[in-house]
Amino acid sequence: MTDSSSTSDPPRPARPAWRRGGRGPAALAGLGLAALLALDPTALVVPRNLVFDVYQTLSPRARADDPVVVVAVDDRSLDVLGQWPWPRSLMARVMTRIAEAGPAVVGVNVLFAEPDRLSPKALAEVLADLPEDLRDGLRDAPDTDQMLAQALAQAPTVLGYAAVDRPWSAPDALPPLTTVLRKGPDARPRLALRRNGAIASYRVVAAGASAHGIVNPLPSADGVVRRLAFVAALDGTIALGLAPEIARVLTGSPVATLVTDAGGVAALRLGPGRVPLDPDGGFRVPYGRFSPDRYVPAVDILDGRVDLSGFRGRAVLVGVTASGLGDLATTPLDTDVPGVEVHMQALEAMIQGVFPRRPTWAPWAEALLCLAGALVLCTLGPRLRRTLPVFVMVAGATVIGAQQAHAHAHLLIDGTLPAVSQAIVLAVLLAGALAESRADQRRLAADLRAQREARARLEGELNAARDIQRALLPDPGLVLAGEPRASVAAALEPARAVGGDLYDLFSVGRDRLVFIIGDVSGKGIQASLFMAICKALSKSAVHGADASPAAAISRANRDLDRENPQMLFCTALMGVVDLRDGTMTLCNAGHEPPLLVDPDTDGVAAVKTAGGPALCFLEDADYEETRLRLRPGQALVLTTDGVTEALSPAGTVYGAARLRATVARALDGGRTVDEALAMLLDDVRAWAGDAAQSDDLTAMIVRWTGPATDRDGHGQDPLV
Repeated sequence: MTDSSSTSDPPRPARPAWRRGGRGPAALAGLGLAALLALDPTALVVPRNLVFDVYQTLSPRARADDPVVVVAVDDRSLDVLGQWPWPRSLMARVMTRIAEAGPAVVGVNVLFAEPDRLSPKALAEVLADLPEDLRDGLRDAPDTDQMLAQALAQAPTVLGYAAVDRPWSAPDALPPLTTVLRKGPDARPRLALRRNGAIASYRVVAAGASAHGIVNPLPSADGVVRRLAFVAALDGTIALGLAPEIARVLTGSPVATLVTDAGGVAALRLGPGRVPLDPDGGFRVPYGRFSPDRYVPAVDILDGRVDLSGFRGRAVLVGVTASGLGDLATTPLDTDVPGVEVHMQALEAMIQGVFPRRPTWAPWAEALLCLAGALVLCTLGPRLRRTLPVFVMVAGATVIGAQQAHAHAHLLIDGTLPAVSQAIVLAVLLAGALAESRADQRRLAADLRAQREARARLEGELNAARDIQRALLPDPGLVLAGEPRASVAAALEPARAVGGDLYDLFSVGRDRLVFIIGDVSGKGIQASLFMAICKALSKSAVHGADASPAAAISRANRDLDRENPQMLFCTALMGVVDLRDGTMTLCNAGHEPPLLVDPDTDGVAAVKTAGGPALCFLEDADYEETRLRLRPGQALVLTTDGVTEALSPAGTVYGAARLRATVARALDGGRTVDEALAMLLDDVRAWAGDAAQSDDLTAMIVRWTGPATDRDGHGQDPLV
């Protein structure tokens, strides 16, 4: 008889208390998240922006005393005074009326980049049919640009300009810049806005301004304007934004001082005032509520409907707010507000002394909040009934405290990410406790095996479907075997194992060649099945419509719409080539227009094709067709949107312009259509690089080589 104790497994040693219930992984997660918050990586900018937007929504800046007045070129002013741009003489009247009211400073968020095209001198040259004495009178009339400059000079005026790269600006477009002294190390390489050129007002107009300021915002990745460029590097020189230039003129200071440190920009001194800035020279605007009723229409200024006594001693901004002029911005509080509103809000905040700032110790404070919450949760352990109320209390205090710091002290401290980190620690803690259950382990293992088996079956089915789909596509070489009058190349690359793009090529009789390209909505198996149906019905419809593309598309549309419970649709382009004389008939059902390439002239042009909506959009849609005549050697290039919308790793689309350039190069030099198609596909793949293919990609090239020739080499085309 054997001793059972000698064959049994030895008892496992008890785990230390700090490792039970997932405490160890939770503590490590808390340390890692705290370190991440302390390092303050760029990846956290987007979520932090959203958090700070919520802060502004909950506690917008109080707009008291209305220190800034906005004169707006609004829709009503355009209705009364005429379309924009106005003659400079009219604008001069507006500026003169404002100056007569005695404002402390006038800021103009409008670019007068070119000479006045409506000036009398310009009209004298344009209206050549006028009597000579009248033209002489126009030439002798006062210069309207000079009139506007004189009007600007009647009050301290700051003109806005846009900082751009040099190819977009004139060589002498840089306006006179205010002297900016520097106290500290050179921070120009760290500035968010660095340009070497500008689009500024015409030099005659600009001569009447006291100063010039940059109007460029610093938009975030989501397009929301949260910050303005208060300091920028313009052709190597420090330049000020529109709002700080206006504030400088208000203080009467001839210069500004940029305070920098090892971290970048710290602040901007304007006279006795100090404006804290972000390290990259940006200023986060503390927005208040948008109030359209505070805008003064320009037409009311001229008509005397406004009491201008309220302008005296105040800052006045002039900007465009008309809906059709496109100067709109999205802020954390509002969408589609006038661009001048952003500068007005920034100027008001500077006058009120409201400066949102993110202290250098803010990331460490956020990391400490995360770490403290993690330690409390790990100490309590994974018992949900005891831990969850504590987590709610700690996380709530973190979020509310950070929001109150913004509301009362204008501090930008993120309380949400520490709270999220605490939630992650809690999740790790609970997950660790659950992981100790053997039953859960067995269940998870069984689920994993089942998923692997299902995935293997699905992959096998997808591979079979892919082979079937490829077999449905014709080989142009086999279709045109022995046919010298045309050459065709086509390729389809699905984004997944199977796709929803399609193409077809077949002959109707001896002298007519039919080609089809299409794109089904969606991707995957559902789209591939609908693609097969579209291809079959379209081909059948051609034979029943005497090779008329419009009739065939109309018939296919009706047949498809009857059996389409998933409400799919398909764009398609069908063409029929008469191989005897190159006559091509096209019908476009909502598809991308084809490109006509002439290798003799290197010309590439989009063919405007008649047709109608995509298949299955309207059951009884009437489709039309377009007829054109090809010359020998001309080719038609057809693609789906997977080509033009192919994304590069940087997120830039391939685009129609690049497609035109590529096909022009590919079809030049006597290349075959197969070689040209290979060049096109290689260029698209090179553009996409390592980026995942987002859509099915299909391309087809159809070239008419000319009519058949007899033994003597003479063309047999009866139309020639």
